[in-house]
Amino acid sequence: MRQRLFPRYEHVVAVATSVYPKVDGRVEQSKAGYQKFQSAVTFSYDRVTQEHEDLFIYLCCAPAGATFFNSDGSRKFPNPGGDAIGFYMERGTGFELAQLEPELLPGDEDSPEYEQAVLDYVGRAEAFLDDHLAMILDILRTPFYS
Repeated sequence: MRQRLFPRYEHVVAVATSVYPKVDGRVEQSKAGYQKFQSAVTFSYDRVTQEHEDLFIYLCCAPAGATFFNSDGSRKFPNPGGDAIGFYMERGTGFELAQLEPELLPGDEDSPEYEQAVLDYVGRAEAFLDDHLAMILDILRTPFYS
């Protein structure tokens, strides 16, 4: 379930690097402290000298009160109880370019409802990624640090 986006990420990397051979695209799975899981694809023209990636696309599942905020800094979920999931496209600096609206997940993470909600959201994230492929290529046309 947590790696379901990997084939889609790998497709985006293949397309992007065929169009822009100097960009380095990597598929990663990681999690920061409180996160349940995170999967990502990152793009950089020069990983050695750049302070931030040119583009960072990721799916994140974490406690709803710890990670999900509105642009004004207020909590996305005012009465968070449980986990939430979100999908984002950002510059490496954190500047958001696009997002699939985050959602609260039902029940306990071991419940079938939770798992189904994650799978449904990941399916929407796959479609969102496909719908934004032209935008991704446009963003990568010019290195962020040029």
